[in-house]
Parts: sequence; C-alpha cells; structure tokens
Amino acid sequence: MTRPPAGAGLSCPVTVPQCHGPVYSVGGFNDDATLTTGSIGNAATAAVAPDAIEDAGEDPMGLAAQALPDRVDPGDEPTAELALGPALRLTPLTASDASELPAATSDPLELNQAPESPSATSPMANADELELRASDSPLTLDPPVQDASFAAPQLAGQGEGTDESNVELAGADGFDSNDPLPPARQFDGDISVSADPGDGPRMTLADVVTRAATMHPEITLALARVDEARAGVQRARSGLGPQVDLTLAAGQTASGTYDPTDFDLNNRTADAEARLDGTVRLRQLLFDFNVTRDQVLSTLATSDAARLRTIDVTEDLALRTAQAYLRIFQQRQLLALIDRNIVEHERLLEIVELNEADGNSTMADVNRVAARLSEVRSARTDLAAGLDAAEDAFERLARIAPGRLQPPAPVVSNLAPSADDAIDRALSGNPRLLSLAYTVRAAQHELDVVNGDGRARIDLELEANSKTYISSDTRTENDARGMVVFSYSLFDAGNAEGEQREVEARIRQARARYTDTRDQVEADIRQAYRAIASARRKLGDLRSGLQSSRQVQSLYTEQFQAGERTIFELLDAQNALFSAEQELIMSQFSELEAAYSVLRSTGRLTSTILNQGG
Repeated sequence: MTRPPAGAGLSCPVTVPQCHGPVYSVGGFNDDATLTTGSIGNAATAAVAPDAIEDAGEDPMGLAAQALPDRVDPGDEPTAELALGPALRLTPLTASDASELPAATSDPLELNQAPESPSATSPMANADELELRASDSPLTLDPPVQDASFAAPQLAGQGEGTDESNVELAGADGFDSNDPLPPARQFDGDISVSADPGDGPRMTLADVVTRAATMHPEITLALARVDEARAGVQRARSGLGPQVDLTLAAGQTASGTYDPTDFDLNNRTADAEARLDGTVRLRQLLFDFNVTRDQVLSTLATSDAARLRTIDVTEDLALRTAQAYLRIFQQRQLLALIDRNIVEHERLLEIVELNEADGNSTMADVNRVAARLSEVRSARTDLAAGLDAAEDAFERLARIAPGRLQPPAPVVSNLAPSADDAIDRALSGNPRLLSLAYTVRAAQHELDVVNGDGRARIDLELEANSKTYISSDTRTENDARGMVVFSYSLFDAGNAEGEQREVEARIRQARARYTDTRDQVEADIRQAYRAIASARRKLGDLRSGLQSSRQVQSLYTEQFQAGERTIFELLDAQNALFSAEQELIMSQFSELEAAYSVLRSTGRLTSTILNQGG
C-alpha cells in the first residue's frame, strides 16, 4: 500500500446514517507522519432516537467518494463529501405498541393493527396528512432528541464527576448481573513491559473506527439498501397523486362497408385515408379505503428499518474494529513480555552450559533447560501468528495497515451501573431491535393493504380524444369525457386469502426474530457484565500475585547464586512470573473488550469512541 504524501487528503467522507453524530471525513497524513481525521464534530451516535434519523440522498453508496487508500490519487480533490439528501423522520413506537412486539408465541391470527398516523384521521389521507417526511435537508448526525418512548434512562451519579469507587458490591461470593459493578480501576497496560508501538503513522482508536465506518463495503451495501427502500417510498407515494398518460398514433384507416353480392373491389363503399389520433387521460384516486395510504406507511416503515440496520452495521463495524485494535495492542504487549522471558531463559541456559563445562552440571540439565527455551520460543511463534491475524483483520476493516497504536481511552464511565440498567438502554437504543420493530410495523401495514385490496375503489378519470382524417376531405373528430369510476373485485379465486396468510406468516417471523434478538442482546449484556465484574474482582489478586512472583524470582536468583536453589527451581519461578504478567495483561484487555460489547449492545459504541477520541 503506497503511503500518500504529506498533506494529501485520504478523503472518503460518507455521511453515515447513525442517529446522532458527525459527518465523518478522514483526513490525510501530516508532515510528521500523523494520521489525522478530518471532521469528527459532535459525534453522539449510539443513543438511537428514531425521530432524528433522516433519509439517504442521491448517491447513498458514495462510489465516487469511497475510493480505497491504494486507489487515492493525491491530485484528486480531497474534500469531496457525500450528502445523503432528503430527510426522513421516523415516528417513534408508542409504549403500548412496543410492548406487543415480542409476542412471538401469540395466536398468529391475533395480529395487532399498526398505529395510525396521528394526522391521518380522515377516511382518505392525502400526501400532506401522511407526513411523508421528504424534506430537502441532508442527513446529519445530531445529538439525540429524547422522547417518552426512546429516551435512554438517566442514571444517578453518571457522567462527569462520577466517583466509581463508591459503587458497592452486593455480595462477596459470586456476581449477580443485577448487582452494581465492582469499583473500576484505571486501565493500565504497563506492567514494566515496553512493547513495540509499531511502525507508521500515529493512530488512535477513534481514527481507525472513523475509517472503518466510512470506507468499509458493508457501509456501502447498507446505504444502497437505504436508497432502495427510499425509492420504494417514492413509488408508493405516486399512488396518491394524479396519473397522466398521453397516447399518439398515426397510420392508415379505412371505414365503410362492402357490397355483399360479390367481391369486386370496385363495388366497395369504404374510404381509405391517413389518420392521426391523440389521447390524453388523467386518473386521480378519490377513495380506496386507505389501501394506498397503508402502502405508503408500509414502505416508510421499511425505509426506517433500513436506516436502523445501517446504524447497526456501523455499530458492528465499530465493535469489530475495536476488538482488532485491542487484540493488536494486547499481542504486542505479550510479545514484548515473552521476548523478555526468552532473554531470561537464554541467560539461564548459558549459566547451565558454563556449569556443565566446569563439571558442576550435567548435559541432561543443559538439555532440559534448552527444552524449556524451545517451549518458550514456540509460544512466541503462536503469539506472532496471532498478531499477524489481528493485523490482517485490522487492515481489512480500516483499509490501512496498523501503525503506532495509542492506548485506548477508558470507557467504563459510560456503562450503566448494572446489567438491568444496560438492558433498559438496549431496549430503547439498540438499532437492531429498533429495526426489527419497524419491520413488524411494515408487515402490519402490508396486512392492512391486503385486507383492503378486495374493497371498492373510486377514481376520477378525465379523457380527451382527437382523431384527424387526412384525405381530400380532411376532418377532425374530438371528444372528451369526465367520469367517476367505481371498481370492485367480485372474485379472485382465493388470491387475496393467500396473500393475507403470507403476510400473517411474515409478521410472526418478524416478531420471533425480535424476541430472539432481544433475548440474545440481554444474554450478551449479562455475560459482559459478569466478565467485567470477574476481571475487576481478580485484578487486585493478580497484582498481588505478580508482586509475589517478582519477589520469589528475585529471591530464587540470589539463592541460586549461593548454591541453595537448582536451576530448575529458578526456571519455575521465572515461568510463574511470566504467567502472572501475562494473565494481568489479558485480564485488563478482557475488561475493556467486555465494556465495548456492552456499549455496542446499547447502541452507543461509535459515539463513545469518537467523543473520547479513542
């Protein structure tokens, strides 16, 4: 991958349809080889307030803007941005409607009707009454607007100035996910190990997540689906407006009769002449028992679900990117640790070889120490392979090789104090759950459409015809008509019943998916809180054990030099020290990774990372 010259913009700005946050853009490389982000703004992505989500614009896929880094031409304009066009406001689910969604085990025929639009009170709502939410403002990611049904719970003591040391444990034995978390400690990846920071530009987690959220193909795919859903809304809306058709025809015509007594063409009384026809027809829906209105509402709910799925894709990318980032950071720490352990084993092997040369040891002792050294080197090979895999995942997500990664910022202050509070946040803010809720709503409106297809339809039809005959006696015949047309399906051979059963089955499927996803989110949150609590509880013991291992290793070294300890006792002490240091590093990273998992489940991971700068 070619590194762009200093100052060259690596611009792949894409407006990511997350509920609250910035228009992301990725900057370039400064003269000091620092990777910078363009504009992160006031990102507050994850507290999903559906009424703040807006529509995608004319080029939601951003194919022109989303060039991969190795395709970036430094001479290209680095500031081209992708605007996502008209806004589309979501109507929040009411509390009663949301409570009905998980009923996957209910009678499949007892399907609740989707709530009507507040303004669609007349039997036939027009486009304005439906509030089709198609303004001209581009999609923005503003801070959330809280409302009664989607507001995230306000937690006492949360925010700046929170003293997490005051959080008490509910019990000393085990951890219940309903209990408050144990006190958090500052993230400390330094246990006297100086890890290789890597080569290349300086990177923070916010830099990397920004790149992944603007350049990954999954974002392009999600935005294309949003555009497809928006086009479906436009098609459905067209049914509320007038339909105008124009028909023009030109050719030859003949009119008259033939003498039935013989077939001599000379006996004909018909005239052949050129003819030019024109017809203009206008059709306007007057009343259809709200079938077209329900079609519009169904496509709107589908479009809203597509936007929420895009937010979910962004959150998922942020989590995968953060996991790859942490894995690289952790593997580099562990490699530095095991390199130090290898050096110590090599020193001990040299001592044993000198003792064997002096007759104070045997070749068997040398071989046993050499075998221990081989085991440590083999473990290093495994760690190096793990680092390579993490770097590959990182590069696939961020579209750049990992550089000098900076320590991630602590995020524990953004967590709810208990798993139950986090679950409450997830139910109102998890974009996947909200997307499934709108999928149910879309299917319910679709059922209304199917039920209304068998009803009457009343249209206004205006038609004007003009027929011009071009011959020796040129003439024009005009006629016009205006009629109110009543149409009704008398028999469809079971088609409507079949469609109704199809839609009812889709509603049951959507409800089951919602219930399954909700249960999985709840399980993930509880498991993450258990992991965080476990890591915090054993952190003190791990540090005490590490201190003891260091003292034992130092004491055994002195005793070995005095001839009171064998080389193998010293090796055991060295390996115990390495294991203690390794477990402490892994415990610290596991706590941070579990915290990221909770934020992803509540829909707040991207905003937290960007607001804290990584």
